[in-house]
This record gives sequence, C-alpha cells and structure tokens, in this order.
Amino acid sequence: MIWKDEKTISTDDLSNQENKYFGDTSSGSIFLETHQNLVQQKQSAIYDQKRFDNFNCLSQHEKLIELRTKPSQSLKFSQSSNSINLKLYNDNSFPVIFKLKTTEPDIIASQPARGFIQANSFIECRLTSIETDYRILFVVQYARILNQYDDYITQWKNLKSENIYIKNFHCNFQFNFQLETQIDSKQKFLKPILFTFATITLLTAFIYFRNK
Repeated sequence: MIWKDEKTISTDDLSNQENKYFGDTSSGSIFLETHQNLVQQKQSAIYDQKRFDNFNCLSQHEKLIELRTKPSQSLKFSQSSNSINLKLYNDNSFPVIFKLKTTEPDIIASQPARGFIQANSFIECRLTSIETDYRILFVVQYARILNQYDDYITQWKNLKSENIYIKNFHCNFQFNFQLETQIDSKQKFLKPILFTFATITLLTAFIYFRNK
C-alpha cells in the first residue's frame, strides 16, 4: 500500500485520540418478520465467523514481538545530511500496523508516516529534518492488525489504547552541537585577548592622568 507524503503526527496525545468510537456500531436488535429470514441470518453469521476464525486461528494467541528498528535508539541529523532512513522490521508471523509521531510535527517530515508491515518483512521510512532543535521526541506506534478491517483509518479507529505499543527515539542534531562548539572555542580564544587589551588600556589611562 502506498501512502502520499505527509508530516509526522504530534505526540501530544499518545493514548490514540482516533480511538473514540470502536466496537460494534450497529443500532441494536433487528426484528425479523419471518422464521426463514432468521435462519438465513444465522447461516450468514456462522459463515462470516468461520471466515474470520480462519484468519485469527494462526496468530490470535501469538505474543506480539517488539518492532525492531534501525537505527535502534537515536536519530542523528547533521548539517551535511538532514535526512536519514528509519527501517522498521516486523519479526512477527502476522502483519502489524504502524504510525510515526513526534513532539514537533513541523520539524520532522516522514515518507511514509503510517501504514502496514507484512509478516517477517520491513519498511523503510525517509525522515527529513526541516529545522534543528534539541528537545524533540520521536516515537513509533504499532499494533497487531484487526483482520476484519482492511483500510488503515478504520484499523486505528478500532484499536484499543492498551493494544498499542510505543517505541521511543531521541533526536540528535549535530549541526547545533558543532555550532555551539565553534562559538565556545572562539570565546575561549578571545577572552585572553580582550583581557590583555583591557589591561593595556587601563595602564595607558593611568600613566596619562598621572603625568598630566
């Protein structure tokens, strides 16, 4: 599945705001006029249940393996390269759904920022730093997919918060660090020069006023 380019989503709420409405949205009981309709409905329900059971029987009781990533813990952006590739590995025997979030959505863009990862496969996300800032948290949210829903939006809407896992990353911007290091070096170099200049100025002024 191909997703259009988009910015990462804010981490202000990691409790899955999209999960406001989940579960069965049917409007209560349906009254059947005839016994024949009731039998047909039961047969259809049994068929649907068997179909979903075939999907679930292989992976329902399997424990979700933590999403493996490369890089594993920190994302390092530099002046020479403001883009990095983040690989997400799904080592499970079933597909998972994922979403990328950050505390500053306008600073880090991702392609893609959400989607599915097939079983025993991986996906590569291109992260681009638009600006540089020290205090940025980047997270990957992921969960076992719900087999009864095919599209991404419905998947997330029906996920419960306790079934969503979070993997954190720290963002390092080497450009800022190098810039501050250069400034500190210049300040250390200028301090003795300024001190010497100030001393000479004071001595010159003292001698001038003394001989006046």
